[in-house]
Order: sequence, then structure tokens, then C-alpha cells
Amino acid sequence: MREKNDADSAAIGGYIVQRSMCWSKDHETRLRQVEIEANKQIKGELADVLGTLSVAPKRYRDNAFSGLCFRSMPLPSFGGAEFRRNTGSSTPDVPAAALVSDIRRAAQQFVDNRAHVKSFAKEAQAIADEVIGSILDVHPAPRLIAINISPNVDLENFAMGITLEVLGNGLGLGPETISANVSEGAKLRLGLADMLATHARRADLLAQHRANHTRGLIDQTAQNLLAVSGMKLTYALDHLERAGELQFLLNGGSATGRIEWKDDILTGEVFERNNEVYVWQSTFTFWQQMPQTILAALVGRPLSVVIAKPYFPLDAIITDFSAFGTDGTRLDLEIPTTPLPDHCTHV
Repeated sequence: MREKNDADSAAIGGYIVQRSMCWSKDHETRLRQVEIEANKQIKGELADVLGTLSVAPKRYRDNAFSGLCFRSMPLPSFGGAEFRRNTGSSTPDVPAAALVSDIRRAAQQFVDNRAHVKSFAKEAQAIADEVIGSILDVHPAPRLIAINISPNVDLENFAMGITLEVLGNGLGLGPETISANVSEGAKLRLGLADMLATHARRADLLAQHRANHTRGLIDQTAQNLLAVSGMKLTYALDHLERAGELQFLLNGGSATGRIEWKDDILTGEVFERNNEVYVWQSTFTFWQQMPQTILAALVGRPLSVVIAKPYFPLDAIITDFSAFGTDGTRLDLEIPTTPLPDHCTHV
């Protein structure tokens, strides 16, 4: 978590919801300004070849400046590949011209290596056809958005990539990109296969929720974070579709919280700085050692026998215990979940 002076924040219900340091209130305006500057940099013959550059699609548009990437349209004379250039992450105060200062050089290298780009695009397309063709019975089907070729940062090599529309953690469709150095076609194939296996698993979850008229599940930690912050569920879901996660400052900053999707479960995490107490991935950790007899007696009992803070999942059942580091203890938890109705936001 970043401190308040490093991120734009909004007070909600006496608590603070933090956004990424890459986000700003005029986010869309800044994106447009950088697009305009990128096209100024390639004006002339390069623009005649590449056309108009735009920001590459990203699942969470609010995070576009966290790894900002530009794209051309698909270029038939380059084997249907898009030119792409990743400018890296940016804080809101970086001038647009600074973000795209080397894009002309990258574009020139792309254009000067047309034959190589075509061969890279052909290889990437073959990989996409092979792997996507293996899961044609999945619904919704993944959709190929682009084959993209990018000069690397040192501009002495290229990366080839495949961008697909697939199901994300919140079971909504969005773009995801797999890329690898052009000498690592096998790595690209494995990455794409893994992405599509995840998509297929999430498609099964989505089908189950549609049959049950649910959007997904919400665990008790996430429920409690929403309750203590006063945030409405619809607001949280809208933000998560734009940004991927919600981060909270609680108790004047002495505790922090986060909500994000883990497949179909809206999951919460809480960390108390002063006490070094952490609820994370179905575990409760704290920096204290306790006798084995006491720990054994906790198994099968609710977390409320250990801690009573309202943003922790107090009804979670302790299932096991173990050492955490040299001085801490970890309790494994079974955290209750509740169905989310499908009308609270679109699927």
C-alpha cells in the first residue's frame, strides 16, 4: 500500500479508498494526450505505413498507465501483425512527450524489418490457431483480438504476442496478452495454453452461476470491509471492473484492506501494521508464538475467539495451525462465502 500522498484518494464513510499511483482524475484526458503525442512522433512516412496509433486494449483501463502500450491497426503487408510499443509505467505528472520519446525509433525498426515481422506474425498466428482450435467447445469462446510484434526495449530484438478476449477473475470478458521473445515460440505456446485453460475453467464457473442466477460469491472479509467503509456493493463492482482491485486505509491508516476477484469469489484481505496481523488467502497470521495445546484447542472454532475487529472474517472456522517465519503463527481458515445476485452488475 502506498501512503496517502502517493495516490489519489477519496474518503468514503470515514475511510479512504486508494487508487493506483498511475491513476489521475483526468485519466481519460491524459490517455488522449499521450495518443496525440505518439502520433506526432511518427508523422510522415511512418504514419503512412502504420496509420494512427492508439492505446492497446487493457482489461482494466484505469490501469493503462501501469505499463502503457501503443498499437497500430493490423497491417496486411506485415503479415497482419500490429506494431506495438510498451512505454512502461507512468505517474500522472510525466509529460506526454517523455512517455513516447523513443516510439519513432521503435516504429522505424519495425518498418525496416518488414520481412522478419511477417515471419514472426506467421509463427504467432500458427500458434494461436493451434491452441485456440483445441478448445472450440468452450462457451463463451475466446476471441482473437490481435497478433502483435514489438521491438524490445533495447531495440535489438523483437517480441511476438497474441491478444485474446478471455474471461477474467470477475468472470467478465476482456483482453489479455501473452508475449515472448521471437526465439521462444514454445514459451508463447505454453503461456497461451495456460491462459486458455484458465478461461475454460472460468467458463464452467460462469455457467454454474448463470444457472443459479448469481454473479459469483463474496467472502466474509470482503463483506466486512464494505460494511465498515460504508461502500455500496454496486460501487465496488463498478470500480473493480475498471481497476481490478480496491484498496482501503482503515482506522486512520493503522490498518489496510483490499478487495479483488479470485476467479468467481470477491475476496478480501486485511493487514494491521501495528499488530502485524494479516488475513490473506484463507489464512490468519500474527507475530506471536503460542503453546501447541492452545493452538490445537482453536481448531474447529471461529476466528472470533482470537480477534474481534469488525473487518476480519469472525465466522471463519480455524482448520489448522503452523509456524509462520521464526516468531509468528499461521491459522488456516475456512472463510464463509455468500452468493452475489446476478442483477447487481452485468456478467
